Amino acid sequence: MTEPGAADEEAAAHKRAGLSEGYVAFISYAHVDQAIARRLQGFVERFRHVAVEGQKPRRLGRCFRDEDELAGEG
Repeated sequence: MTEPGAADEEAAAHKRAGLSEGYVAFISYAHVDQAIARRLQGFVERFRHVAVEGQKPRRLGRCFRDEDELAGEG
């Protein structure tokens, strides 16, 4: 169970970091590093962590990677 106001605090943290809602990280990379950026994105999105002992592991969330997220716009 999450604490009251936790969602509001998370949204505020995303806003301060310049992340849009739904993203936990921003990956920017040079074109030559595209394969590494893809692997990093997959790792972060699949990574599970335990915030409080005894809780079920949770995924961190989605990553914004320049090419994937911007390719659909326009």
